[in-house]
Amino acid sequence: MTALNIAIAALAVWRLTHLLNVEDGPFHAFESFRRMLRGLSLGGLIDCFYCLSVWVAGPFAIWIGNTWTERGTLGLALSGAAILINRSVEEAPQSALFFEEPYQEEISLCHAAEAQESPEFKTHRPTPARSA
Repeated sequence: MTALNIAIAALAVWRLTHLLNVEDGPFHAFESFRRMLRGLSLGGLIDCFYCLSVWVAGPFAIWIGNTWTERGTLGLALSGAAILINRSVEEAPQSALFFEEPYQEEISLCHAAEAQESPEFKTHRPTPARSA
């Protein structure tokens, strides 16, 4: 395991993770694959870049590492490197284009509704007509 192998693996993990997570691919193949996984309720496996990078880094770590301890550590390191690369190349979030004032209780313009809420409001019940 050399530093060059680790650097190449980190770039490969980022590229493959980005391809599966964001890009459409030729003939929209990866987009269709993501849609299929979402239909099977497995969209969480591919929608989160962080989670997906762990899964993608696993085979690279097994391939490069010599011992199981080294492979486990390398898998996490390759995933972390892919996340750092992704953070450095993705666009910064833009500020909001619309600002909405915080909710304030609205004052009703209906006087009947306000009268029902007041304590001095009394209900008047009409007396039924009596038959003679």
